[in-house]
Amino acid sequence: MRVLDHPLIAGRYFFPRPDRLAEPTAVTCRDGTVLNCYHHHTDPNLLTLVHFHGNGEVVADYVPDYVQALASLGVNVFMAEYRGYGGSGGQPYLGQLLDDVADLRAHLGLAGARTLVYGRSVGSMMAIEWAATDPTLAGLILESGIADPLERIRLRIHPSELGS
Repeated sequence: MRVLDHPLIAGRYFFPRPDRLAEPTAVTCRDGTVLNCYHHHTDPNLLTLVHFHGNGEVVADYVPDYVQALASLGVNVFMAEYRGYGGSGGQPYLGQLLDDVADLRAHLGLAGARTLVYGRSVGSMMAIEWAATDPTLAGLILESGIADPLERIRLRIHPSELGS
């Protein structure tokens, strides 16, 4: 097991809520886990903004008002959901959440130059993961980004609890 997938991290760091969208866009990850995302796609010629929300939030919090506000700026909007959040399957293990970024990219099938990635709070880690693996990305937006994930984890978990 990877340290980032330790159950203590999932249990003490993440605060998932089950609030689910009425009509989610299902994204199936490599391990079969289904994420209940939301895709507002109006024009294939527009850039797509991919949004990763903060901890304790779910995609349903942003639909429809926030999505409409973003779309009014002239972008398609994809709201990414996390494992265990918003009726999605699985548990929010940090390592798996970071791995899911590749599955979300594959689902969208967009060239990096057609994609803006936005991460809010804990979502900044997934947004940075996307940017680190796609140098052609059109842009990266971080709101209340996490500069040091290890420091954040250590606020809730002592390293000795992880067996290290």
